[in-house]
Amino acid sequence: MQQLVRFVSALRGSALRTALAACLVVLAAGTAVAQGGAVTGTVVEETSGRPLAGARVAVEGTNRAVATDARGRFTITGLTGTEVRLQASFVGRRAVTQTARVGATDVRIALAETAVALDELVVTGTAGAQQRREIGNSVTQVRAADVVAASPVRNMQQLLTGRAPGVFVVPSSGNVGTGQRIRIRGQSTFSLSGDPLIYVDGLRVNNESSSGISVQGFGSGAVSRLNDINPEDIETIEILKGPAAATLYGTEAARGVINIITKKGSVGGTRFNFVTRQGASWFSNPEGRLPTNYWRDPTGNVQSLDIYERETALGYEVFRTGRVQGYTGSVSGGSEAARYFVSADYDNDEGIDPTNDKQQFSGRANVQFNASENFDMNVSTGYINSDTRLACEAGCGGRMWGVMFSSPRLSARTALPMLRWDAVSHVVTGAGRCSRLTSGRSGRGSIASLEALPGTGGRFAG
Repeated sequence: MQQLVRFVSALRGSALRTALAACLVVLAAGTAVAQGGAVTGTVVEETSGRPLAGARVAVEGTNRAVATDARGRFTITGLTGTEVRLQASFVGRRAVTQTARVGATDVRIALAETAVALDELVVTGTAGAQQRREIGNSVTQVRAADVVAASPVRNMQQLLTGRAPGVFVVPSSGNVGTGQRIRIRGQSTFSLSGDPLIYVDGLRVNNESSSGISVQGFGSGAVSRLNDINPEDIETIEILKGPAAATLYGTEAARGVINIITKKGSVGGTRFNFVTRQGASWFSNPEGRLPTNYWRDPTGNVQSLDIYERETALGYEVFRTGRVQGYTGSVSGGSEAARYFVSADYDNDEGIDPTNDKQQFSGRANVQFNASENFDMNVSTGYINSDTRLACEAGCGGRMWGVMFSSPRLSARTALPMLRWDAVSHVVTGAGRCSRLTSGRSGRGSIASLEALPGTGGRFAG
């Protein structure tokens, strides 16, 4: 370039010198445009913050693309304008598109894990993790965090229903606070429980689906320990199926294994999350769905009784509209040396039966320390305090049982006041009738009498 300038200066013709100078200006401008701006940054793993070597970073709408070096860094040159959109991708990670300022030198792109059919890591009963192709079991993964973010989920039953092939989920009761029965590939044992094994962050937990007080006629409870786990705290659920799972977990694993992995903190700034849930539960159209019962009296006349209509006419509430509410808050974040996730949840749900409600408070804290590449420590802890009142049902009695099977022999009574249960003496009082109650605390009891008991004087010890 300097030699060309000296050559132009040596020329005698002023016109020629002027033309050549204009060409030099155009060439210099073209060189400056060709050089343009640059963007420099780092591609890291979202959860651990470690750099990803070999990740592809491209400028959207152009053919400019580079790969990150061993430290996860990249530089793209020859950019025009003030902003560009960068597309980062890596095998086994979810592709990310991010806007960056031209000239920036501190761009940070975090890539999260995504499902790869055979190469993704799954949790097993042995130390560490294995690739899906290395184990002989059928493994189904439910990404709970994505499901909860897309739709409201109240419990594990709603989280698993229809999302895991071969997994059958059925509620054990319609009461608020009850659980669900889970069967993986059907019933696989005659003598043992059919409930699958449950592990939370590698620790085995109680898998009973019919615990708690007996509120059903065949002496069974209806509370599941899966209700202790807040769906907002779950990252993924892995379900192991097949007889080969017994080699990892023992013979009990023949009925399946459910691994629940809770959320962990990630590198970056502090993130706050708050979720509120509001709703109601009610018995739709009871007048058109509850039956009228009939009985032929000793004189041969047919008597009828609609207990719901009769109690409603007297001003007594048989069923109610229950309020459903819940509040969940969490905070997460950390650095490459330490990460944390802390959450708290409060639920207050009411059932359609006035004697059925649930109040629950739970909390969880997961902390991870990465002292070095060869040493890390994870601390996971949880707390739950639940107060559940269950209404009697099925052969035990209860309001629904009483409405469905109440005896028309009571129709001879001129007044049928709502039964009340004395929680101290455990008796039921009423005008000329009685019934045993086993379904709750003091307050209004059930109208579950099948027939009047003569000579009781309206009082019966339960």
